[in-house]
Amino acid sequence: MIYKPDLETATPEQIRTRQLERLNELLDTILPENRFYARKFDSITTPLDWDQFEALPFTTKSELVADQATTPPLGTIATYERDRYITYHQTSGTTGKPLTILDTEESWNWWAECWQYVYHGASLNHKDRLFLAFSFGPFIGFWAAHNAGIKLGALTIPGG
Repeated sequence: MIYKPDLETATPEQIRTRQLERLNELLDTILPENRFYARKFDSITTPLDWDQFEALPFTTKSELVADQATTPPLGTIATYERDRYITYHQTSGTTGKPLTILDTEESWNWWAECWQYVYHGASLNHKDRLFLAFSFGPFIGFWAAHNAGIKLGALTIPGG
C-alpha cells in the first residue's frame, strides 16, 4: 500500500532535487539561530549544490553528547526558544551516554509521519489495534510509534 504516491513513485532525479531543496530550507532555518551548526558551518552560504553539501563536515553523536556535557543540559544544538518545544526524548544510550533532544510540534509530527509509511506498508488503518509491546522510557522510537498509531486513528495500546 502506498502512503504518499508523489513521493514514493518519484524518479531518482526528482528525489535528489527535493532533497537538496529541503536541505537548503533547513540550513536557512537553523544557521541563524542554532549555535552548534552556526559554529560548525561558519563558512557556508546557501543555497548549496550537491558538491558543496558533500564537502560539509559530518556530525557525530559523540560531538553532540560532548556539546551537551560542556553546555548542559541541551548543549548549543537548540534552534528555537524553549517555549517552542513540546516534548523531550533521548537516544537509547546503547553505545554510550544518551543524547537529549527536544522536539517542536513540527519535528514531533515528522516522527509520526515516518511511522505512517510503516503502518500503511503493513496495511494498517483506523480499524486496527496496535499493541506496542515494549517499555517506553524516554526513547523516541517507541513514543513516535505510539503517536503515529493515534494519528492513524487506531486504538493504540502501550504494553511496556
